[in-house]
Amino acid sequence: MTTNDYIQLMICFVCVGAFLYMFIRWNQGSNPADGKSSDRTPAGEDKAVGAAKLRRKAETWARTHDAKVIGPVSLNWGGKEGSFDFVLVGWFGALGVNCLGYGGTIYGTADEKQWLQEKNGARLQFDNPLEAQTTSARVLRGVLMDGGLRGMDVESALVFTSPAVELSLPRRLNYYSNETFAALLKESRFAADKGVDVEKACQLIEAANTAAKQ
Repeated sequence: MTTNDYIQLMICFVCVGAFLYMFIRWNQGSNPADGKSSDRTPAGEDKAVGAAKLRRKAETWARTHDAKVIGPVSLNWGGKEGSFDFVLVGWFGALGVNCLGYGGTIYGTADEKQWLQEKNGARLQFDNPLEAQTTSARVLRGVLMDGGLRGMDVESALVFTSPAVELSLPRRLNYYSNETFAALLKESRFAADKGVDVEKACQLIEAANTAAKQ
């Protein structure tokens, strides 16, 4: 082999090695088959910042609809734990809201245990937030039911508050952006008077709220 042949061979080895290294790094934390959660939090704005902004919007809506906003809320019922950044209670029923400030592009489906954030070339897995959301709604419904409000409608909403997020998620899933959450509250069912005892519902939630007692 000539010197040029050796040089070309070394270049090939370097290129293959670099490719393998990048491939391994690209897949770290993004393979849903391993079923493991990352110990890192997806990048984005501070969750508290987005939650505070959204809560102010909810409080503005509540003032014109004889509704109330409670939060943060942490509840226990039936051996399960549930939590919301805030709960909106009105004549329509109750809407539990949780906020995520993640940026980048978010991928996931209802059945996947792990969702994926892709941001600035980095990929990161995180737990499917809809699972916890569903559990929290069930816990809230149980607390109200045990307090005598059996027919009260309970809904939940997962809101991605960052303006820099792109949601590559199936439309049928229960998630919102700031804009679509505002549109949600304009739907007719939230203006409906279903005869909910708002004061009693708030009292039940506040009495069971462990976050308020910490």
